[in-house]
Amino acid sequence: MIRKEIDFKNSGEILEFIKQVSFGEILDYSEYLRMKYFSNNIELCSIYNVKSGRCSEDCAFCSQSSFHKTEIAEYEIGGSENILRLAGDMAARKVKYFSLVSSGRSLNEAEFSKIINIFENINRDADIFLCASLGFLTAKQAEELKRAGVVKYHHNLETGPGYFNKICSTHSYEDKLNTIKIAKACGLEACSGGIFGIGETLKDRIEMALKIKRLEIKSIPLNILKPIKGTRLDKNAPLSEEELLLSFALFRIINPSAYIRIAGGRPFFKANENEKLLKSGVNAIMVGNYLTTTGVPVEEDMRFLKENSLRLS
Repeated sequence: MIRKEIDFKNSGEILEFIKQVSFGEILDYSEYLRMKYFSNNIELCSIYNVKSGRCSEDCAFCSQSSFHKTEIAEYEIGGSENILRLAGDMAARKVKYFSLVSSGRSLNEAEFSKIINIFENINRDADIFLCASLGFLTAKQAEELKRAGVVKYHHNLETGPGYFNKICSTHSYEDKLNTIKIAKACGLEACSGGIFGIGETLKDRIEMALKIKRLEIKSIPLNILKPIKGTRLDKNAPLSEEELLLSFALFRIINPSAYIRIAGGRPFFKANENEKLLKSGVNAIMVGNYLTTTGVPVEEDMRFLKENSLRLS
C-alpha cells in the first residue's frame, strides 16, 4: 500500500504512476490521504442561483449561455426574502457555506449593489459562511464583497489550460486566472475546480489539478456533465464510473490537503453509492439543487452522513 505523499511535478509523471499501480491501489491511496488530513469530517455547502440565463459567454456545456437554445428559466436579480429563508434553513442544518451565484460575464454596478445588500442581510441574520460566484471580478468589487461578509470567491477553471479554448472562445484561461488572483489578493479564499465529461482527456483533468495545486487553492468543486438539450455538448456520452472515480482520486492525490467537493452531476451516483465517493477522496458535498439542474435532497445527505458516522466540519 502507498503511504508516502508523492509530489508530482507534471502530468507525465502522474500518467506513468497510473500505469504502475492498480485502480484499487489508487482508491486506497486517495482514501488514506483523505483520512490523514480530514479523518471522517465532511464539509457541506449550498448555492442559490440569483440570476439565470442570457449569459454573453459561449461555454459549450452551459445551459445559461445566450449562444444556446435551452428551456431553462431566465430571470434577473430579485428580492431577498427567498434567499434569506434558504440561507437560514442551510444554517440550521449546519451547512458551512452559502453562495450566491449569477449568470453572465460579470455584474453591472446596479446588480452588484443588490448582491452586496443581500449578502449584508444574510451576514446579519444567518450563522453561515458566505461565498460568491459572480463571474469576472475587479479588485474594488472583491473588497466590497469582503466588507459585506463574504469569505470565499468561486471561479472555476473548468478544465486544463490546453483544452479550454475548445469549450469557450469569449474569454480566456488567463482571464480566469486573473480573477482568482484578484480575489486572493484582496483576502478572499479561492474556490476553483471544473467539470468532467466535456470532451476532455484524463490528461486535461490532471493538468487542471496541477494548475489548482500551483494556485494553492484549498476548495475544489468537481462537477459531472449532465448534457442539456440545446447546448453544444447535449450529445456527449457519459464517462464511466471508474473514470470518474479515478479522476476524483487523482485530484485528491495531487491536492492532498484540499477539500475535494462533489457538486453538479452528483445524482450520477445513487444514494447507496456515496461511499464510493469517500473512497475516491471526496470530503465535501454541495447539498440541495445546482444552477439549472436538480441535486440531492438535503435530508438524503444527512442520512448518509449519520449512517457513515461522518462529522460536519
